Amino acid sequence: MMKKTIASAFASILLLYACRKEEATSWDTNLLTPLAEAELSVEDIIPDSLIISANGDPILIRYENTLSLIPYDSVLQIPDTSIVQNFIFPVPFNLPAGFEVLNLNELVRFDYDGIQLTEARVASGTLDYTVISTLGDTVFYNYRVPKALFSTLPLNLQNMAIPPGSVANPAIQQRSVDLSGYTIDLRGASTNESNQLQLELDARLNPNGNGSPVTGGQEIVRFTSTFKNIVPSYARGYFGRQTFETGYQREGLGFLKNLSGNLNLQDVTLNLSLENGIGADFSFLITELKGRKSTTGTEVNLSHPIIGNEQRLARASEVPQSGLPYTPTRKNYSLNTSNSNLKAFIEALPDELYYDIDAEVNPLGNISSGNDFIYSSSNANVKLQLELPLRFSANSLVFRDTLEFEGVEDATESPVQEALLRLHAENGFPYQLSTTLWLLDVNKVRMDSLFGGQLIEAAPVDSDLKVTQPRKSVLSTNLSPGKLEKLEKTRFIVIESRLNTVPENTLLPVYTHYKLKLQLSGRGIYRIEVR
Repeated sequence: MMKKTIASAFASILLLYACRKEEATSWDTNLLTPLAEAELSVEDIIPDSLIISANGDPILIRYENTLSLIPYDSVLQIPDTSIVQNFIFPVPFNLPAGFEVLNLNELVRFDYDGIQLTEARVASGTLDYTVISTLGDTVFYNYRVPKALFSTLPLNLQNMAIPPGSVANPAIQQRSVDLSGYTIDLRGASTNESNQLQLELDARLNPNGNGSPVTGGQEIVRFTSTFKNIVPSYARGYFGRQTFETGYQREGLGFLKNLSGNLNLQDVTLNLSLENGIGADFSFLITELKGRKSTTGTEVNLSHPIIGNEQRLARASEVPQSGLPYTPTRKNYSLNTSNSNLKAFIEALPDELYYDIDAEVNPLGNISSGNDFIYSSSNANVKLQLELPLRFSANSLVFRDTLEFEGVEDATESPVQEALLRLHAENGFPYQLSTTLWLLDVNKVRMDSLFGGQLIEAAPVDSDLKVTQPRKSVLSTNLSPGKLEKLEKTRFIVIESRLNTVPENTLLPVYTHYKLKLQLSGRGIYRIEVR
């Protein structure tokens, strides 16, 4: 990589004078030193994963991202739900052996806001319960959830026992049942309700025991049952009219971060693909899609009929497809230079993408008669695919990047008296480069520069606007003792290159075989000491 190689080259120079010296016999000598070589291609500026090139065609940059509109856990988050049942004996009494202290047939109701679930297949979660007894004999109990099935078997805890206790020291039993893999019927006892689940519990004193005396108003048994952290892998019912707002979200466009200035593109396309994997209709509204240049604060709003106008997407169908248990519905939109300001949007070189999207499930109400469905893999999202053919003209288009620089140790007397640094360039790009290296201190304050905007000439192109052969240039800069002293304090080096198209205002294609080859060499007078 060019960056590391240049940094290594400077380190090589600086190491020649980094060590402390005591007085000794010395003389001056001229040296010509090859210091480093580097080769720069488009892949060094733009990540390989974004570059598309086939059969020797010009480079195409393809950026893809997915924005989630209706996450699964937002549509369906089953709340933790508890029921508490207790039995208080009204008068003093000696309860006989086998006395039935609880016999419950109870409905637990899950408190949703507008959601009516009739079925849930549990991926994870537990049924936690606690039994507290103040009775002086063992209590046996059976706990059943008839509509919670594992395969075909209902949840059924038989002949569970809690030991004797007392008012002062009650017996407490806590258990947790893993509900993973269970299918829960939430239609209630009448099978035409929703969000309801029947629980059955009977508890009695040990039929072979001695019974237990109780005092009037004494709580003899308390039973608490909690459905906790239930995460379904599938659910069915009516999901209500829910609205989801992404809020103001930011995505990075890092491949444009180091560029600024004037760019003229030939073409650019943005494909938006909406996908609905939920068994419910939804509508969405892109209220804003904005690009921002973080270094300057410049903002450009993208304009297209899809922005600011509500769009609707039909529900997925419960037909398996491509390894999924459902078939999603899709809707595609294409933004280009003829129907949007996309070209100007990208030519502003934004490195941040801001968006604000609202989505609503079931905008028309319960048109499925309670047959909405959702899987853990379901989602409603928008996929962005930006295609940018690398064919452009540039006028003072700036590439800028910052390297960290380790510097050198202080020296009481620098062995370098003066030096000439040369950068030999063989440019295979049809762009003229005006290059400067800025030296920054620990606080990133500019102290000096190298090469001072000297030109690396553009390679010539033929009638097909293709480079015929690379062009060579030599840049040079003097390293005086004063500049070497500043190099000693340098902790950051900013590489700044200004690109200009040659011929001017011509849209030139870029190919993967284009390279910029660099060789750094030094000629100088060094003080050599002999002990």
